[in-house]
Amino acid sequence: MRSINPANAITLTGLVGGLVCIFCLQADYILPAIFIMPSLFLLDKLDGIVARKLNCASEMGAQLDSLADAVNFGVLIALFAFGQSGESLYVCAAGIFYATCASWRLARFNCEQSSLGYFSGLPTTNAAAWVFVALACIQWLPGLLHVGATVVVLVGAALCMVSTIKYSNRGLTTQILYLLVPIAAGLFVYQALSYA
Repeated sequence: MRSINPANAITLTGLVGGLVCIFCLQADYILPAIFIMPSLFLLDKLDGIVARKLNCASEMGAQLDSLADAVNFGVLIALFAFGQSGESLYVCAAGIFYATCASWRLARFNCEQSSLGYFSGLPTTNAAAWVFVALACIQWLPGLLHVGATVVVLVGAALCMVSTIKYSNRGLTTQILYLLVPIAAGLFVYQALSYA
């Protein structure tokens, strides 16, 4: 327990939040998961800020952060998309592919040195945020269109993660997510309350 520091405590809080969301989705409690999920993106950002400010970054923290990201932005997002699609087998396959690519991207990130200010491929957190936003936009599509669009979104995000395209970690596409993710959460809440 000596490795527990403020940054790692934030990472663990995010991991616990992701696990709570997974259990909520499995029990068909969609609203608690929708309320928690946006905070996971903020916690992922916050742990890095705290680690740098307090000079408490460590190898343990880096590995813990990747584990939390694999759960929160790989498995959780895939399960959420699966549930939103009406548990389509096509989305199940796409979700497995997405979660696998997220894990691959995180492992590659841990082994490679990224260029200053850039990542190789779309970061897992950003990919998950864009999938979350896209799912909010397509949730009202009818049956097969909804399933098809979800598959395209998941596979597209997965391929972006494992690509070698240089992606700025401070670009507009990252900053705009701070606005779009809460809006997407609001749309999901509206849908959930409408069908309650």
